[in-house]
Amino acid sequence: EIYDVVDVGEKLEDKIRKYLRTEGILSKNILIIEKKERRIEIYATIRVERGSAIATKEIGRLISHVCNKSMIPSYDSTSMIHREYTTVFFEEDANFKILTGAAKKTKDGETVSGDNYAITRIGPGKAVISLSDGMGSGERACKESELVIELLEQFLEAGFSKDAAIQMINGTMVARSEEQVISSLDIGEIDLYSGVC
Repeated sequence: EIYDVVDVGEKLEDKIRKYLRTEGILSKNILIIEKKERRIEIYATIRVERGSAIATKEIGRLISHVCNKSMIPSYDSTSMIHREYTTVFFEEDANFKILTGAAKKTKDGETVSGDNYAITRIGPGKAVISLSDGMGSGERACKESELVIELLEQFLEAGFSKDAAIQMINGTMVARSEEQVISSLDIGEIDLYSGVC
């Protein structure tokens, strides 16, 4: 992805810096990059000039005014900016939101379901929904499917592709036990910009 990044230039950086200054927000560094889908990302090292704090969502609204695009702080950014310089990552707001829910049913005679699931946010505007069905039923099946889901989340959050994550999970599951353990894994990736799953 690094090779697809374009530096947007200093003009927009200067406009953002000046506009934030009029709103009482000082900026040390502002980096604006454009991804291949022509979406921009902004990394800003900022602090409040006076007062105690300002919400990063409010700063995103101010930046949106300058960029003519809806910009929001990333989901893992700090929620407030105080008098110390802090770097915040702003991304274009996605066109779609997801609302999720789940229901579980156990096999007759069992108290624990062998299925586990997760909804994982992976970077700007992407979410992965995963479902793992452990072999058999009950506690053992639950633990196996839970391990598959946890490994998938960790690999995706570390930046691995879905295919690479699946191969590593498969290798891990085969290597960790002499007896054959089978857990299915269903994955759906949702692009919140295009709405494609």
